Amino acid sequence: MSLLRNLERNVLNLKAEASHAAAEVKFRKLMHAIKAGFDPSQPRDESGRWSDAGASSANSEADVQPALASYSNIEECNFQFKKDLIQCKFTGLRNCYAQAMVRLIACERGHPIPPLNY
Repeated sequence: MSLLRNLERNVLNLKAEASHAAAEVKFRKLMHAIKAGFDPSQPRDESGRWSDAGASSANSEADVQPALASYSNIEECNFQFKKDLIQCKFTGLRNCYAQAMVRLIACERGHPIPPLNY
């Protein structure tokens, strides 16, 4: 019976961590949008991106290849690592933990952060 209670407690703790991480991400996105000086009256193209010449149909190389994330400071790197570890706890796979560490090191060095695809 105590094993079941411990498991339930662990699940609740993981859910709380995931919820906290999700709220933190939303808050950071909001703060980034505020800092970026978002102006809803700026002209946009059909994809919603800012454009000073209006809509354009030409696809650039940046449109074809998805950009990899990179962070500017250690706090953001550690936050990303914590989120990765939460995901790895759910999967329990060694590869997930290894890739989370690779992502942390890339972030700390200012390199593009590879996807977490264990």
